[in-house]
Amino acid sequence: ILDEFSELNIDTTYIRQSKQNNTGISIAINPEHDRSFITYMGSNSEVRMEDLHENSMKYGRHVHMTGYQGSRNHDAYIAMIHKIKSFGATISFDVGWDDTGEWYSGIFEIMREVDVFFLNELEALHYSGCSDIRQAITLMSKHASHLVVKMGSRGAVSVQNGQQTYRSAYIITAVDTTGAGDSFNAGYMY
Repeated sequence: ILDEFSELNIDTTYIRQSKQNNTGISIAINPEHDRSFITYMGSNSEVRMEDLHENSMKYGRHVHMTGYQGSRNHDAYIAMIHKIKSFGATISFDVGWDDTGEWYSGIFEIMREVDVFFLNELEALHYSGCSDIRQAITLMSKHASHLVVKMGSRGAVSVQNGQQTYRSAYIITAVDTTGAGDSFNAGYMY
């Protein structure tokens, strides 16, 4: 990958390689109705928010954040968000699944701090404590200036400054949804 980056003249100055761990890998198990992941964190387990080099963020216009682990790394995320904002960059944030089951209420602080906040329907229900997605969206949009809730085959809802927009999904035959949320985020931000 580094060789290919070099051929494409992509700056790799801030890429670090682990001397202890191999590349992380996840295996997705996709039965008919749900999915699960088995993950070896590998070198990803070495990444600490505090270790990110300031120069690697200083020249960017936008930063997308993920990897939130509730109370375990909340303070580090808040500090990093403030640092990124001080450079004038915009921030999008995808909360990701909370495999601890904590569903930390500090997420509402994150929502207030970032420019675009992404989550899927199940995450919205868990974090909000609501049993109805419409209630969850109403509650969360009071904390986020730009909220996007991904609802799989039912499309997505965005609420920007109180204005709600619904978009239906393309009708397709899904083969593997791994990476669908990440691809959605990238397309939405583009």
